[in-house]
Amino acid sequence: MDPGILCFNCTCLFRFNFVYS
Repeated sequence: MDPGILCFNCTCLFRFNFVYS
């Protein structure tokens, strides 16, 4: 799942980036 899909919420985007990277 590409975290970029969560770009509607940049905070959530960064959180998922740390979690899934």
